[in-house]
Amino acid sequence: GARHHFGDIILKQNVLEEAFLKRYIPFEKGTPYTLNQMIDLQQALNDTDYFQTVEVSHEESNDDSNEIPVSVKLTARKPHRFSFGLGYGSDTGARAKFGWQMPRFNSSGHRFNTETNISQLGYNIAAYYRVPVFNPRTDQMIYSTAVVHEETDSSESTIRNIGTSLNHSRNDWRESISLNYQ
Repeated sequence: GARHHFGDIILKQNVLEEAFLKRYIPFEKGTPYTLNQMIDLQQALNDTDYFQTVEVSHEESNDDSNEIPVSVKLTARKPHRFSFGLGYGSDTGARAKFGWQMPRFNSSGHRFNTETNISQLGYNIAAYYRVPVFNPRTDQMIYSTAVVHEETDSSESTIRNIGTSLNHSRNDWRESISLNYQ
């Protein structure tokens, strides 16, 4: 029979801007239909960490145009995630870790996370704001700030850092361009 093509892409969600989500779709309306591209779309959306559930399916066509509409149903992940940890190391002594993450800071796909580590030697606190750029699957601009304080038997130091970096995929290579003030 005749070759089927992708039809309209119907996004059922209230989480992110539609224009941003469309950047994850590896095909356009009218391109030949393949199951591999449907699976690629499902994996891309699952990998974002924005959604609790991702359901990608094809709809029945209402006419004889050989176009297959694609339905994407997305359910938002909880807006906050927390992580805790306790441990002991021969170099650091007792230590604790706390992390807070907002996997979806706004409807444009920005992310925010912080991490705090405290040990008998000192502490470090870091915050990161991530903005998807170019291809949102692989590329992001990261703004960061951190403070590291450490006291040992022979020294005491405090390092403050603020910076930005662009992480970008170029063919099979990963490129990272950064500027930090310490």
